[in-house]
Amino acid sequence: DVHNMVASDGTTGVHIAGEEHPDIIFLDFNLTDIDGEEVMKRLKDDENTASIPVVMMSADYSGVRRERAIAAGCVDYISKPIDKKLFVHTIERELGISLQRV
Repeated sequence: DVHNMVASDGTTGVHIAGEEHPDIIFLDFNLTDIDGEEVMKRLKDDENTASIPVVMMSADYSGVRRERAIAAGCVDYISKPIDKKLFVHTIERELGISLQRV
């Protein structure tokens, strides 16, 4: 059963992750209050959220942002616009599941 939670900013996202403990987090690098790297730091510093796999997303195609995301502890980095097949594959790989394709 897939349940989607959305946060309007990084601080709210960290709070929701701590309360709901999602199976996976897709995190935008550019947020309105704190950036994705700061969100990652807060998630990794909290034992309740440190083990949640996080995939960073950004419209930046350069390898620099990908390297920064991985160094911050993300399991993967996806460039925008998001490729639907890659998105589904990332979820399947990280959660060890197979999603029914519609």
